[in-house]
Amino acid sequence: MMLTLSAVVMAQNTTIKGVLMDETLNEGEPFATVRVFKAGDKQTKPTVMFLTDEEGKFSQEIKGKGRFDIVFSSIGKEDLRQTVELGKEGTIDLGTLYMKNNETMLKGVEIVAQKPLVKMDVDKMSYNVAEDEDSKTYTVLDMLRKVPMVTVDGQDNISVNGSSAFKVLVDGMPNVMFSSNPSMVFKSMPASAVKSIEVITNPGAKYDAEGAAGVLRSTVNCARSASATSSMSRA
Repeated sequence: MMLTLSAVVMAQNTTIKGVLMDETLNEGEPFATVRVFKAGDKQTKPTVMFLTDEEGKFSQEIKGKGRFDIVFSSIGKEDLRQTVELGKEGTIDLGTLYMKNNETMLKGVEIVAQKPLVKMDVDKMSYNVAEDEDSKTYTVLDMLRKVPMVTVDGQDNISVNGSSAFKVLVDGMPNVMFSSNPSMVFKSMPASAVKSIEVITNPGAKYDAEGAAGVLRSTVNCARSASATSSMSRA
């Protein structure tokens, strides 16, 4: 009975993997947002959200069984949708998927869509914490494990762009409490208190970050800032 029950539980966890490519450049699509919805839902709240890596590769375990819709989104590209049946196989390899450039020009039409998790600019990368469903239950430290160019090891040590020498800004201002022990503060801070996290790998003079490998700049959710500050003070 135990073996049978174990086999049933394992069958309900499926890993999907593959590579997302830019059709025009024939290169991997880095940090694209991947949302997984239960088939038939209105697709407003995804079951799982994650990102492709720097080379466009992805591998994610999904709990549940049945038909699921997988939506790949990236700025400047048309959304790509795939429907899969989960629960029958331990791993589903979607192979190589290609995204097309979005060349449609619309005027006078209102489009309602979900924001991508990651936005890449010339000098920084922004992770939209508020759009990630995990922000409702995770801490800020947990969310940092999902942010590109940020690494959190098994001892909760944080590094930015491969270095532990980085500066922390909150709403654009330096904070002594964050700078002295960012790992402990982020671990005690609910992710719902943060709107976004920016990673600036080449900080200029305006950030006063000479000698630092980068800057982590978080934007606080005003509705939760008071309670978050109180929690951090107690920590």
